[in-house]
Amino acid sequence: MGRIHDALRRAEQARERVLEDPPAAGAVAPPVPSAVSSPVRPLPAVSSGVRTTRLHRTLDRLPALADYSDLQWRVIQLRGQRLLRSLAIAGAALDDGRTSTALQLARSLAKEAGLEVCLVDLDLEHPGLSSWLEEPPPVGVEDVLEDRVSLDEALVNIEGSTLYVLPSRSTLSASHPAAWSGVNLVAVAKLADRLHQRFDLTLVDAPALLTSGPGADLVGDFDAWILVIRAGVTTTHDIDSILERLDGDRLVGTVLTRSRLYDGSAPELLGGSRRLRMR
Repeated sequence: MGRIHDALRRAEQARERVLEDPPAAGAVAPPVPSAVSSPVRPLPAVSSGVRTTRLHRTLDRLPALADYSDLQWRVIQLRGQRLLRSLAIAGAALDDGRTSTALQLARSLAKEAGLEVCLVDLDLEHPGLSSWLEEPPPVGVEDVLEDRVSLDEALVNIEGSTLYVLPSRSTLSASHPAAWSGVNLVAVAKLADRLHQRFDLTLVDAPALLTSGPGADLVGDFDAWILVIRAGVTTTHDIDSILERLDGDRLVGTVLTRSRLYDGSAPELLGGSRRLRMR
């Protein structure tokens, strides 16, 4: 994965140049490619037992959907080859941009590609997806994994879209170090199978790989994965440690977050395995 290391080094050099010579007032980020679009199709009916809510307007703090067009196109290509039903969004540690990457990629695939997408929060120790919902449900993915509620009772449809969210019932207000104590990883594999059958694509906000015990094992339950690395924080040693734990042949791409100081946190797609290998 020398290309990832090289791209990370170039991004750090670019950050240093911006620090030394910041852009003039009013400077804007370079234009991004147009998002992939697909013919508009009627929205499928939402199951009667599924709640509907909206996302917070504070989404404008996140990178624009168009910033994910390259990654979206890669995912659509793999789906067309019947190679991809689920994708885990993985990273080294906290605050590396995994949740925002997962959320915006899921929104992009639902809105621009017309896919029925389910976004699952499996970062049970530090969950974040429920904080983006105007009305998070009283139950969550933990309850589904432990057979306390049905899948429909925990799912949330984002109003007017083909995006569904399966959040954790917990919030970011505190960490939950014992969150996985009652969860059997076999249940995660069974949930993955159910989601594969029900949705066009499942995206997973995975636990931090270097700080969470089940992170690497959990990512292995899904077809492929994306590595999120944060410029200036994630080290090459972190990247090497992750690649030792996970199957690099199932790496769809690497997203570099917060690499350009003047435009906030627009992601950059660095690339992944040239030939995706299914399990």
